[in-house]
Amino acid sequence: MTKATEASTDAAIAASANAEIARWALMDAEESSAFTLGQMEAQTAAQDKSARAAQGASITAAQTLESTKKQFQIEVRPYVVKTKVHLAEIPTINNKLLGEVCWQNTGRTPALEFSSVVHIDLLAQEPDNPTKWVEDALTRSESKGDIGSGIERCFPVRGDNPLSKYWEGQIESGGRVLYIWGAVIYKDVLGLSHYSTVCGAYERESVNPLYLWACNDTKKNAVK
Repeated sequence: MTKATEASTDAAIAASANAEIARWALMDAEESSAFTLGQMEAQTAAQDKSARAAQGASITAAQTLESTKKQFQIEVRPYVVKTKVHLAEIPTINNKLLGEVCWQNTGRTPALEFSSVVHIDLLAQEPDNPTKWVEDALTRSESKGDIGSGIERCFPVRGDNPLSKYWEGQIESGGRVLYIWGAVIYKDVLGLSHYSTVCGAYERESVNPLYLWACNDTKKNAVK
């Protein structure tokens, strides 16, 4: 074999070896690339899962906080309830109708900015529209102040005109019924507004007629 032939053969062997090395290097690079891509995909999935878990935890925490606030409000808020609705005297000719409504805060915190509007009159049927009573208490309050926990306060209510013989006859015949009705509004320590309504009817044949009977519609004697 000539020297030229040997050189050519060596060059071919070297080229083949270099090609094989390059092929293995390419395979290693592809495998490395695939492994890196898999790692990235797994990392992205883990991040998404972590983000969803964090979002879920945030929502749960917000719901728990809201539930706690509502429970706190229910447990500690003031509850102003009607304790008595009565007349000062039996309706009498030439005297104005005169009654009294007593409220007590049965809650655990003060009832703030307490306002009350209560009416007394002779009507052919039960007074209607408790929503309007609450609006009256809000816009035409006759009294303001606070009522502490466990405290009772009474407010007088007086008719506009002396009772005439005609209207006394209406009471006697049942043509008209004497009603006391109205509402109170107040706020709790969180600044949220609440209200209570009252409606009572005079029953002259009652064992104790000075104390009025609750009106038929329960919405007219509500605590909200």
